[in-house]
Amino acid sequence: DDLLVRGQHSRMSLTPLAASLQRPLKQTLENIHEVLSGHVKFEPQTSHCTFHLGMSDYIAFVVMPKLMAYLAEHAPHIKIIQHAVNFINADKQFEQDNLDLVLGSFSNAIGSLKSQGLFTDEAVIVADSQHPIFDKKIIRLEEVAKYPQVFASLESDPRKNFIQDYMTKQGYQFIAGLITPHTLIALRALAGTQLIAHSVTRLVKPVQQAYRLAMRPAPYRTQFPKYHAKQYWHVKMH
Repeated sequence: DDLLVRGQHSRMSLTPLAASLQRPLKQTLENIHEVLSGHVKFEPQTSHCTFHLGMSDYIAFVVMPKLMAYLAEHAPHIKIIQHAVNFINADKQFEQDNLDLVLGSFSNAIGSLKSQGLFTDEAVIVADSQHPIFDKKIIRLEEVAKYPQVFASLESDPRKNFIQDYMTKQGYQFIAGLITPHTLIALRALAGTQLIAHSVTRLVKPVQQAYRLAMRPAPYRTQFPKYHAKQYWHVKMH
């Protein structure tokens, strides 16, 4: 059926059918606009949402205390479920585990993921506060290599660790006394031993006194960029 016909002076005019459709069509278009543009506003104070966050124990140690204190004040009904995630190399973790965010530093993260910077951290070596290595003001890598090492390996294969690889490539022979996926265990095991751990400032500082530890800047810190923690999310959640 025609909706427009040519009338006087070649002007287009509505047919009766077209005129009858104007009102219901206008209402239909308004409804469609409301559906597509009118989402429910997020209200933190009243929201009962559950968020799934993937991160290592190190990231959780740094982030969780402040996050939970903030939520207690601004979003008291929100629930956080932490998932142990130490590496990502695909988007399946977001889809299979239904993760909202993954926090960490992942050089092999796929390019389709969204990301945002959170904080940086400095590499340090850590040992018992009475360890003889701290008698020196400047600690060199050859001195570190003389003692048994503790590595917190967050890779899927615990034998893979970029610090181990670096020391090996520099020609140093060393003993790996402990390799653990838990960064706090790496620190807790040091007191009363000759072990030396490789860690970061934000992890050591809060427990340094309680664990009777001392730390110094890592001798290889200039060889590697600072640790940059980010939050990653799937494009479907953007």
